[in-house]
Amino acid sequence: QKTVLQYFDDNYLSIEDYSYFKRYPDIFKQTKVSFEAAVEKVIKSNDKEFEVLAEVMSGASASQSYVIIKGDQTERRLMEGECIKVQGRFINNEDMTIDGVSYNLPVIEYHNNIFCNVYDAYGQLMPEACGCTDVAMYDEEFAKEVAEAIFGDSVSVRMGTEDDLILGIHAWSDVFVVATLENQSNANFKAFEIYTSFPYIRDVNSTEKVIRYFNYTSDFNHYLISVQDTDFKTFTFEYYDKDLNKIWSREFEGTETAIYDNTDNYIYSVVNNELHILDMKTSKDVVEPIAAANKVKINKLKDGIFLGGEDSFDTFMLVGLDGEVKWKTNYGQSIYHIGSIQLIDDELVVEIDQGKVRLSPLVDYEEEFMLKRNLNPIKIPSIQTFDIEDISTLLSVKSDKCFEQYFNRVKQLKINKLLTELKGEFNLKLHAIDRKYYLDYDTEVKKHLKKYNLF
Repeated sequence: QKTVLQYFDDNYLSIEDYSYFKRYPDIFKQTKVSFEAAVEKVIKSNDKEFEVLAEVMSGASASQSYVIIKGDQTERRLMEGECIKVQGRFINNEDMTIDGVSYNLPVIEYHNNIFCNVYDAYGQLMPEACGCTDVAMYDEEFAKEVAEAIFGDSVSVRMGTEDDLILGIHAWSDVFVVATLENQSNANFKAFEIYTSFPYIRDVNSTEKVIRYFNYTSDFNHYLISVQDTDFKTFTFEYYDKDLNKIWSREFEGTETAIYDNTDNYIYSVVNNELHILDMKTSKDVVEPIAAANKVKINKLKDGIFLGGEDSFDTFMLVGLDGEVKWKTNYGQSIYHIGSIQLIDDELVVEIDQGKVRLSPLVDYEEEFMLKRNLNPIKIPSIQTFDIEDISTLLSVKSDKCFEQYFNRVKQLKINKLLTELKGEFNLKLHAIDRKYYLDYDTEVKKHLKKYNLF
């Protein structure tokens, strides 16, 4: 059970700026955080515990972005110069003296880490070149432990290969293991992909149009499968016992998207702009559905259900377990993405992204081709990539001539034509999955430009 809980626990705030710790300690105190760091000094390391001084690499804006990381000793001990992606809990800023120098440093209670070391040509660590973006959070052995914890010992596990990739579902960067059950009596439980970069388990029977997602139940005696069918626009819950017998299924029609959270006894799901509280034993609604338009995030809390949306109006709401709306609040502007949600001392801490909009996909194209195809830099239109911190900034620069020229370049770009020309000039053999990635990226960029009336 501990293994499964560790795998699915990704509720960590991404620290993109070191100053968050220093400027807003009361907000971040006791929150679970994640960031990249380089080990500067090992202060303590014995069989029971460790303590290291590390420099935060994630958006570090200070000249000395140091933190203290400490906790129970790990199987692979940390060494000076190593690059790690840390998951832990921010305790507070504390005064301390290290090598005769006084500091006031954030202290992180260690939970987990991955290594993302970079070495030079002589095999020496290069902490200044830390990069953990594409590094898997879990290794094959841990994914196998997860598979055995969920499905029992009668399961075989292997690394996913190129042959497992399916157009419309996978990207080339996907890393996962394939867990195949020895019991093949149920066609819906033959094999599952367990991702190693983030907690995600998908039925290998999934297609581009029908995605079957696996979720454990906290009693560890049942399986919950959600099925999204984009052709028929249905969303279905399927509930099984440990012997793979289906206990019930519940289908919702006319559904584009759905979100849910669950406990032993209930499923809390927003479907068709309504919050449903379903009895886990029967799949029946225990209260009348509650209006919850355009919600993209749901978290079951101790005394209610928290919902978050991307609209400026009714952005956040808390619904009691009896179905009564406790409160609603407006954020005042659109939200691009909602990340971690944590309840700390009766206060909700919500991680939001107001819209770091990648206005040009071309840089991604060039990097992808250079890294994965080992080609020389491709001669493509020279368009810069802008990271806009706040969507309102986009609105204020609409009259700027440079931005206007830039938007027009993006608008006029024909990705299909570009990819065809590249294929002819460089004899590029582009896999269908890669091609779809670029086309989807271009569509997403232009959708955002249109959304904010920039075209």
